[in-house]
Formats: sequence, C-alpha cells, structure tokens
Amino acid sequence: MSIPPAIAIAVVGAVAFAASFGITESWRRIANRRGVLDEGGTRASHVGTVPRAGGVGFVFVGTVAIEVAAFSQGSAPLTALALGGLAAAAVGFVDDVRELRAAPRLAVHLLSAAIAALAIVWGQFDATRGLAMWVLLTIGLAGAINLYNFMDGLDGLAASEAIFVLGAAAALMADDAMSARAMLVAIAAAVLGFLVLNWPPARLFMGDVGSGWLGFVLAGLAAWTWFQELLHPAVWAILAAVFVSDSVVCLLRRLLRGDRVSQPHRSHAYQNLHRLRASHRVVTQLLWAVNLLWLAPLAVLAASRSDAAWWVAAAAYVPVVVAVLWLGSGVPGIAEPKDSGSGSAEEGRR
Repeated sequence: MSIPPAIAIAVVGAVAFAASFGITESWRRIANRRGVLDEGGTRASHVGTVPRAGGVGFVFVGTVAIEVAAFSQGSAPLTALALGGLAAAAVGFVDDVRELRAAPRLAVHLLSAAIAALAIVWGQFDATRGLAMWVLLTIGLAGAINLYNFMDGLDGLAASEAIFVLGAAAALMADDAMSARAMLVAIAAAVLGFLVLNWPPARLFMGDVGSGWLGFVLAGLAAWTWFQELLHPAVWAILAAVFVSDSVVCLLRRLLRGDRVSQPHRSHAYQNLHRLRASHRVVTQLLWAVNLLWLAPLAVLAASRSDAAWWVAAAAYVPVVVAVLWLGSGVPGIAEPKDSGSGSAEEGRR
C-alpha cells in the first residue's frame, strides 16, 4: 500500500523540523560556552548578549533536502545550488565567529552565484540569451544574499518570511512536482525549527550563516522552478514583495543620496517601524498579516492566471511600496551608528 503524498510530505516536514530544532538547540549551548555572542549596542535592536550563527541547523537540514531532491531527479542545477548555498553559509559562519573583510565574502558570494547560475541556465537558451541570463542570475543570486542579510534585523522576521515564501510556493506548485514540493516543505520546516528559538524575544540569532544561505537558496529555487515550469516567477515575486520592496527602496534612496551603501545603517522601513515603538513581535506579526491577507491571495491568483501573472504582481507591489515609502525606507531617522569594522550594513544579526 502506497503512502498518500500529503502524509509523506507531512512526515518529511516533521523530520526536518525535529532535526533542525535539535541541531539549533545544540549549537545555542555551544555558542554560549564558546562566546559566539551578539552584544546589544548601538547597531543592535536587542539588549544583552544572544548567541548567533544559529542558522547552522536549518542550513544543514535544508542542504540535505536539496541534495535528496537533486539525487531523485538527477538534477545538476539543484546540486550546484546546494553547494553554492553551502559556500555562502560557510563564509557567513566564519564572519559570525571571527569577522571577515567584505572582499573575501563578496568573492565567495559571486563565485558561488556564478557556478549555480551557470548550472541553472545551461541548455535553456541560445548562446547570446544564455549569457545574458547567466549574468543577470549571477547578480541576482549574489544580491539576494545581501538582501536577506539586510532584512535580518528583528527577532523572527527573516525566518518568518522564509517559512511563508517556501510554504506558499510549495502549496502553489504544479501538482506533479512531488519531489520539489517535499523539498520546499522540508526547508520551511527546518527554518520553523529555528524560529522556535528565534521568536521574540529571541534566544538565538541566525547570523550571516543563515541569512546568506536563505537569500541564495530562495533566489536559486525561484529561478530553478521557473525554468522547470513548476511555478511562475511572478508568484515568487509576489510572495517576497515585502522584503524586496523594503530592501530595494532603501538601497535606491541611499544610492541617490550618495551614501556609502556598505556603511551600517538602520533606515529600512521595518527598522523605522520598530523605532516608532512597535516591538519585535508586533513588526513580525504585521509581516505575517500582510503576507497572509494581501500577498497570499494574489499569489494564488497569479498561479492560476499565468497570462496575467505579472499584472497581478504589479498590483501586489503598489500598496507595499507605498507603505515602505511612508515608513521612510532609506531615510535616516536617527544618527547613523558607527561602523564596528565588520563591513556589514545589517542592523543586528538575527
């Protein structure tokens, strides 16, 4: 007797959750003993010391999930994505523990992105279009690492976004894509295992090891499912609208103002909202509300109407962009914190 697909996927999710939680809790204790801690201060929005680099648990479990899917499908792009994600996570882990200069981190990000992008686009286009798509995807993957790093500044925020995007994408994927759906559910469940310890007030931060991996993998999976015709790219764009809007608006405003974008700052919309006396918990709950009540229904519509998917995406972004503009994304609301020497523009490593 065969196991119903829904039950099989639920079991996969349960195993991924348990494994991730176990690894994450073990790392939390190790980090406390070894002094791998974030100190509350000018750049951070927390008080006291909190262990960081907690993303190691979901990175390990998520990588296994991607590799299992790659093996079951004989997919070289998924293998390249798994290896590239590990490289991004590794350099992030070193930065969490010892701190690295920006140059070696950027080099690893670009190399990982270039290799994964090549594997994803290989054979999909003619030479000219393929080269252009490879360059664009390389930039997109490397940029997604930094995007997610920038948005990882409040307890539970980045983990919640990943769980929503992955869970919704899995639900909206083509019916015959069982292996891919199980992979997304496993990764989402692994991040949920971390969120148990990261929910406000956080007992653990994901650090660059987790945020970099999530940004890279989410962007890579969006591209891969697009080329495999499993999910329209506009659906991914809708699901990620909050993070994309805040990070892009903030970056553009800072560039236009002539700011050094590598300098640390606290001018994202979610950071401004926090400074308006909204707690970590309230901001994260607002993220869930926007995602579930506004973006999820539009993602369902886009998935069912591929001919109008990009128009639906445009409609989804309008109020989100208006909201982040109203909250002053990219506008310095307080004195810029002094650079700690890490070269990161992140408010606090979650």
